[in-house]
Amino acid sequence: MNKTVIFDLDGTLLNTLSDLADSMNESLRILGFSGYATEKYRYFVGNGVRELARGVLPEGKKDDESIDRLLKIYNGIYTKNQFNKTAPYDNIEEAVTALKAKGFSVWVLSNKPDPNTKMIAAHYFGDLFDGVMGQSDAFPRKPDPAAALHILERTETAPENAFFVGDSSTDMKTAKAAGVTAVGVTWGFRDEPELLENGADIIAHAPLELPDLIKF
Repeated sequence: MNKTVIFDLDGTLLNTLSDLADSMNESLRILGFSGYATEKYRYFVGNGVRELARGVLPEGKKDDESIDRLLKIYNGIYTKNQFNKTAPYDNIEEAVTALKAKGFSVWVLSNKPDPNTKMIAAHYFGDLFDGVMGQSDAFPRKPDPAAALHILERTETAPENAFFVGDSSTDMKTAKAAGVTAVGVTWGFRDEPELLENGADIIAHAPLELPDLIKF
C-alpha cells in the first residue's frame, strides 16, 4: 500500500513572510505605491503570486496591466531576496524525516511559481522531498485539486491513503477537493478557526506532532 503526504511550502515548511513582504514592498515603492506591515502579508499570500499582486495594489489599480507591471519588478526582487530571512520552522525537517521513515512518500505543492518553489526547497531541504511542484501552466493553482491528484497518480496512492498538510483555507480546500485527509498547522500564516472552518480533519500545533497525527 502506497501512502503519501503533500506539504504546502510557505507557512508550513518555511517562514517566508519577511522576504515576501520586503520584496513586494520594495516593488510597490518603485511604482510609487505604499507598502504594508509584514504581518498584513499573512492574508495576502497563499493564492499565488498574481493574487498577491492584485491584493496589494490600490483600488483602481488592480487591472491586468498594473498587475503585470508589478510582477515584472517583484519577480526579480524576490528571486534576489528569497534567502535573506526565510528559514524552516523549528523541527520541521525532523518531522518530515520521521514520516519518510514510516514509509510515506513526501511531496511539496505550492502556489509559489514553480522555479522559485524548486529553488527554495532545494536550498533549505536538499533532496529530502520525493517531489516538488510549484505553480505553472501545467495545472491550475490550489485549491483546484488537479496538481494534488497528479501527485497521487505519480505515487500510485489512493486518496484515502494520502494527507495534505498546510496552514491556510486554500490548503484545506485543496485537500477536501482531492479527497485526502486535511491536516491544518497552526504555526504558519493563518489561525486555527480558519483551518477548521475550511475542513481540517486534523490540527497540528507543532511540527513534531505530525508523525504521530498522520496515521491510518
